[in-house]
Formats: sequence, structure tokens, C-alpha cells
Amino acid sequence: MREHARRYSPTGRGSVRQKVWHRGSKDGDDRWILKGIGLVVTLATLVGCATSLWFGWKIRINLDALGHDKEVRRELSAINRELLTDREKLLAKERIEKEAAVIGLFPPSAKQIRRP
Repeated sequence: MREHARRYSPTGRGSVRQKVWHRGSKDGDDRWILKGIGLVVTLATLVGCATSLWFGWKIRINLDALGHDKEVRRELSAINRELLTDREKLLAKERIEKEAAVIGLFPPSAKQIRRP
């Protein structure tokens, strides 16, 4: 049987040192920190891009709604002006007296008017 112990022992002339790789070497201890930082930066970038797109989409929708509301407000103000002129025509004293005469009404006498 061969003896392999001499081959790996540090004593002797032609000694060969065995290389041992450790899983948790000092050089690799900081790698998990760098991976974590890279993951956080990547996620922050993705979240930032997603929120930027979402805000842009919401702003576009709300600007369209503002434009539509402005158009509706303009139409409603035109209708309001027409209704105000129609009301003034309906409340004109001459028109009321003419319609009252048609149905047989007459203005009250001075004795019938009572002021508080």
C-alpha cells in the first residue's frame, strides 16, 4: 500500500501543499452585500419607472377631463345666458298685463293694494 501522507506534509524537500477552498472565504463575505445593494437599486429603478409611467398616464387623463369640463362649462354658460334672456322676456310688465287682459284679469284698485 502506498503512503500518501508524505506527499501532503509540509516537511520534506519536494512537499506539495494542498490547496483548500473554503466556501466562506474572506474575499467572498462582502459579495452578499453587493448583491443586496444591486437588488435594491434595480427594484428602486423599476418602481421609479413604473410610478413615472403611472403619473404620466393619470396626468394625461386628467388634462383631457379638464378640457372636456371647460367645453361643457362654455356650453352651459351659453344656455344660461339664453335662459336669462327668456326669463326677462317672461317677467316683462307689458307681457304680463297683456296675458292678464286676455284671460279677463285687471289691475287692482288703490283700495285693494296693501303695503306692509
